Amino acid sequence: METNRKKTLQLVQKAMLTALAIVLMLIVRFPLLPSAKFLEYDMGDIPVIIATLLFGIPSGVIILAAEALVQSLTVSAASSWEGFVMHFLSSSLFLIITYLFYTLGKKKKNSKLFFVIGLAISAVATAALMIPLNLIFTPMYLGVPVQAVKEMMLPVIVPFNLIKGAINAFACAVIFLPLKNILKKTNFSDD
Repeated sequence: METNRKKTLQLVQKAMLTALAIVLMLIVRFPLLPSAKFLEYDMGDIPVIIATLLFGIPSGVIILAAEALVQSLTVSAASSWEGFVMHFLSSSLFLIITYLFYTLGKKKKNSKLFFVIGLAISAVATAALMIPLNLIFTPMYLGVPVQAVKEMMLPVIVPFNLIKGAINAFACAVIFLPLKNILKKTNFSDD
C-alpha cells in the first residue's frame, strides 16, 4: 500500500511541476538583449530541471517535452517545429548534465559542489549546442540565409544563450537546494 501511495504522490508532484513549467513559460517572458527583442527568456525550464533532479532524467525529459510542445503551439508558434526541436535538445542537454553531476556528487558525498559545477557546465554546454542548432534551424523558420544567422551569432545568439543558461543555473541553485531539504524533512523525497 505504501508503494502505491508513493507512486501517486510522485505522479501528483510531476503533474504540478509540469503545470508550473507551462505557466511560467507562458507568463514570465522577457527579452534579455535590447538588440534582439525576438529572443525571449522564459522561466519554464526551471521546474523541469527541478523535476529531473527529484525524479530522474526520463521524467524530466517527458515534462520538458510537454512544456516545449505547449510553447511551440502558443507563444513561439512562429518558430514552429524547428523551435520545438531546438528547445527540446538544448534543455535536455542542460537537465541531463545537471542531473549527472548532481548524482555523482551524491555518491562522492559532495552534492552541492558537484551540483553547482554541473549547473555551470550545463549553461556553457547548452550555449555551445545552440550554435549549430541555430545555424541549422533558424534559417528555416526565419527564412534568412545562413550567413545572416552567422552574423547574429556572436553579438546576439551566443550571449543570449549564455545569459539564459546562467539565469536558469542560478535560479535552480537558489530554489533546489533549500527545496531538497524541505522535501526530505517532510518525507516528500528520498534524497
